[in-house]
Amino acid sequence: MTYPVVLKNIINKHKINIMDNLPDDEEELYKYYDKLLTTPVKQTDLEVITTKMIKPNSLYDINIKKLCIKEKLENIEINNKDKDYNGYPLLNDSDFYNKINNKAEFNTVITNKGMSCDSNFELTPHQIFLKQFLSNNTPYNGILLFHGTGTGKTCTGISIAENFKNSLDDNKIIVLLPNNMKTGWINTVLNKNIDSNQCTGNTYLSQLEDMSSDKEVKKIVSRNYEFSGYLKFANSVNKIILRKDGHQIIKKIFSNRVIVIDEVQRIRGDDDSKLIIDVIKYIIKYSINLKLILLSATPMYNQSDEILTLLNLLLLNDNKIPIPYSIFKDGFLTREGKQILINKCKGYISYVRGERKNLFPDRLYPDNILKKSEYPIKDILGNEVDYKFRYLQLYPSYMSGEQKKVYNKKISVIKKESRNKLILMEENELTQISNIVYPVESDKPYGKYGLENTMNIKKNKIHTYSYKTKILNKYGPIFDINIIKNYSTKIKTIIDSLILDKSEGIVFIYSRFIVSGIIPMILALEQNGYQKYSNDEILVSDTKREPISYDGTPISKYKNKNDFIRGKYIAITGDSSLSSNYMNEIRVAISDENKNGEKIKIILGSEVASEGLDLKNVRSIHILDPWHHLNRVEQIIGRGIRFCSHKTLPKDKRNVNTFIHCSMINNETDSSDTIIYRIAEKKSIQIGEVESLLKKVSIDCKNLKPLNYDKDDKPYSKVCSYQPDCDFDCMFDFKKSKLNYDTLNLSTFYPMLLKIANYISNIYLHNIALTIDEIYDELSTMITIDKYIIYLTIDYMIKIKFKLKHNDIDGFLIYNNNYYIFQPFNKIDQTIPVIYRISNNNFNNKYKNLIKSKKTLKKYNTPELNQNVTIDNVPSLKNHKLIKLFDFDDRILFYYDIERFSFTQKASLIKDIILKLPNINGPDEYIFEHYRNNFIYKTDVYEIDKDYPKNVIPVGFFLYVSDSYTFFLFDDKNLLYEVDDVTNDEFNTLLNEYKNTDKYIKKYRNCPPIWGYNYIAPKKIVTAVDFKLVKWVDVKDKNKKIKDGGLGYQCNSNNQFSKPSYTIDLIKTYFGNYYKSEIEGKNFKVSKKYICILFELILRNENFKNKDIHYFYNYDISYLYDL
Repeated sequence: MTYPVVLKNIINKHKINIMDNLPDDEEELYKYYDKLLTTPVKQTDLEVITTKMIKPNSLYDINIKKLCIKEKLENIEINNKDKDYNGYPLLNDSDFYNKINNKAEFNTVITNKGMSCDSNFELTPHQIFLKQFLSNNTPYNGILLFHGTGTGKTCTGISIAENFKNSLDDNKIIVLLPNNMKTGWINTVLNKNIDSNQCTGNTYLSQLEDMSSDKEVKKIVSRNYEFSGYLKFANSVNKIILRKDGHQIIKKIFSNRVIVIDEVQRIRGDDDSKLIIDVIKYIIKYSINLKLILLSATPMYNQSDEILTLLNLLLLNDNKIPIPYSIFKDGFLTREGKQILINKCKGYISYVRGERKNLFPDRLYPDNILKKSEYPIKDILGNEVDYKFRYLQLYPSYMSGEQKKVYNKKISVIKKESRNKLILMEENELTQISNIVYPVESDKPYGKYGLENTMNIKKNKIHTYSYKTKILNKYGPIFDINIIKNYSTKIKTIIDSLILDKSEGIVFIYSRFIVSGIIPMILALEQNGYQKYSNDEILVSDTKREPISYDGTPISKYKNKNDFIRGKYIAITGDSSLSSNYMNEIRVAISDENKNGEKIKIILGSEVASEGLDLKNVRSIHILDPWHHLNRVEQIIGRGIRFCSHKTLPKDKRNVNTFIHCSMINNETDSSDTIIYRIAEKKSIQIGEVESLLKKVSIDCKNLKPLNYDKDDKPYSKVCSYQPDCDFDCMFDFKKSKLNYDTLNLSTFYPMLLKIANYISNIYLHNIALTIDEIYDELSTMITIDKYIIYLTIDYMIKIKFKLKHNDIDGFLIYNNNYYIFQPFNKIDQTIPVIYRISNNNFNNKYKNLIKSKKTLKKYNTPELNQNVTIDNVPSLKNHKLIKLFDFDDRILFYYDIERFSFTQKASLIKDIILKLPNINGPDEYIFEHYRNNFIYKTDVYEIDKDYPKNVIPVGFFLYVSDSYTFFLFDDKNLLYEVDDVTNDEFNTLLNEYKNTDKYIKKYRNCPPIWGYNYIAPKKIVTAVDFKLVKWVDVKDKNKKIKDGGLGYQCNSNNQFSKPSYTIDLIKTYFGNYYKSEIEGKNFKVSKKYICILFELILRNENFKNKDIHYFYNYDISYLYDL
């Protein structure tokens, strides 16, 4: 046979052998392909023919394997075409939830519990989920976003709507919303003040030519969006409907359109919103392919059956039968009604909670709220109440004097008629009386009449008030702190909290009444020393008290009057005589310069301020008057408890004290306030029953449960939907099965790929090179993710050279020998070792030749060394499910982290600590303790390994690098330099002499039966700090140095000793107090890597507790010990 024929036969035989041994699983084939070496073994054609075989890992072998894998994958793809295509399930599919959650695009779960207020903007996981769920690629037509405050509802709505922008035949996306929310929507679509790090990315920003023009922003947004108030929209569409050919015009205008309705609870079907409901139903009836997106934090505002108005719109849009109102009885769902609602809700609800920890301030209540035993148990007629309070935390103020007299007189009229319920007018009057009365001889000594007969009012541009002479002479300045209780127990309570209790920070005070709430509160503030921010004087009187500071201290108490900052207030009411320039005042109030109330201490607000007002750093909220449902109360509280609203305050100040004021006569009989709150609480429980059901049937229940439930949630709170049990189970059982990729669309999945890529880039802040399994282990602490998705993401990152950072160096990922390695942009050679990847310097081959003469060490300005070297900088370790089982001291985790720093990072870190001595504390002390064995001291001679206190300042330090120690000293200007070769030899001699001393032997040879140390494996492709375990029983000669990389065995390797079960057995045997049975639980899967990390932390912890026995040696000291 000829030469080529022989070669061909050998190749064919080799190919057949490879094909027979390849795995059948698609994922395994991809893994096998990734493991093929990129640096083949050399073998010539002649060698192949001579030996009649192809060497493993030769170029022939690798190319044939690639060809075989490709061929097998193609065969799998052809075979798969014969199988049924698994598209998106229809809403009437009995297995809808399982099928939708087994789709790969919906199965990557990121709960973002680690999200902070300092995070850059990016689409959240639930926004990505919903953007994919309702798109041109799916068969779904509508969604109700039941998303709490601060979850980004607006951006979610926009993200979904943007999916259809290019398929609307030049029709605009219609957004129906309250008028005061239009600006917020426009800014979310396009914010000219920030970069592409916004909801729509660079989509619209690139169209903006004049970055300062609000007009141009509106123009760009209006190309794709049409905003309208509910009533305006309803009236304009109704005119079309009334035309003879109205239905044809409606079909033409609204087919293939998207309608977004924000604050959709406002169109709940009452008389005021009936027209808008009818209009939308008409549009649904006659249009084709209409997408409906409904947004609300409170889908039921006043009563539980309001949910049907919203759900029936979605059902009608899918040509489904609406839900009858008969499923409710007395505000609660019937047994049959629950099942009907469960079935009808399928695929229409998304739920995301608000008020998440770390992102929202804590809600607190004052100490002296009503206890359960103190709530009234009788109605105004003396009969036992039919509903007892369960959870409301009301702040009582007991009426006295003139206020009590007027209140009792009004109640006596109702009692005579033997009524235990209030009509609306009586309720309104009693609520005003419960706020304030006036010393006026009249049947109406409250409200407008009472105010006008107590005060002189000058109605100029800014109204001013002064006491009527007869009032002042007979009763004194009634708004004074010592008099006001006779007329308003609530105002007295608030003034006391401001002045006597010295209420911290900004205070928000709400009343729906201007005349019986806001104005008397203003007059009381000015009477007692506060001033309007605009310096306008509202109360004109010589009786006013001396100016008072924003912290409640009178000016007379200040020794230095220049230190005095007067307490000021603003009012947001919609009344120009009180709030002429409130937009500018709000800007000042929410500025960082006012975070403690230095410029504006008090913000007064009426109904105008109950929506659309985003306050910051509010520390107290006072709600003067009650309302018939708690959603109004929550709306008001939500003005001050907002997403990241307190991020500029210290952590211990990120809370809001909430006063829900309630005027009372006694603790036995209902007051008008408790009557209203009792009704509101009962409604909230009815609404909460439905809310709880919506949570359980939401399409994202499985994915978002870790985010939507917190074990510390309080029963009967708003986030618990006013229910006794905050936990909830998803309504459907998930069947775990292989993920389905049939519908995975990379264009809509791109935001998730980008998010995963960002997570991976964070992992590389502290790592140089990782295998796919190591990346998976790191990601799995934060994400539920399939390995194939990780492959997709990394493939994407490598293809586009996704930008990473390590050691403040920009770079990207490359693949080599099963490792995904950080490659600096400024290094062309992709085979350079790690030490050259972690510095911008161009090193020579041997680090020892880096500095031959005296030279200042470069101070690396990296996040690791300056801002981020703190005990909080171990998120991936501290939050891992395994490590969270143990109560390790923060410094133990911190030591683990800094031990993985690069040589240059360690050098700069130690340098900075020495220069700070002796004035160090906190994490700096941890660093001092960690590296004190590396310090060089000088008395008459140089000394090492001394336990000197902090006030004895080291003159230098040493670190291990490559294969020897490097020594650094400070000069007389505190500049650091590496010693010359002569001094280097002297220090090495000093170390060798020290190793023969009794102190060294006692300190470093006193080891327990099992111990460990950090080292860097020789001849390893990727150099990184590893962990070795040593059992003396396995080592015959304790002084023997084993040539294969030192004493002991590498924990995270493939040797027989590194199996997780073996390592766990060691923990049980030698450190039984650390063992936890959960580690070996069937559902508690932990990789070998993290078992090893745990063992290292245990040894470090034992080292920390036992100073005389060495359980663990750090990397730099382990080489001093010749390990």
